[in-house]
Amino acid sequence: MIRNGTNYNDIYNYRNSKYFINSVIEAKRAVIAGKDLVIFAGACQSFFEAIIASRC
Repeated sequence: MIRNGTNYNDIYNYRNSKYFINSVIEAKRAVIAGKDLVIFAGACQSFFEAIIASRC
C-alpha cells in the first residue's frame, strides 16, 4: 500500500500490483492449457484479490 493510500480496493494504491496483474493476463494468453499455469499471488503489499481475479 502506498503511504497516503486509503482505499484498499483501488489498484492505484499499490505500487506494483498493476504490473503483476498485467503479467498474469499475458501469461494466461501464452499458455494454451490453463492447468499448466501456476501463479503465486499475495506477496507483501500487493492487492492479491485483484491478482487472483485477473486469472479468470
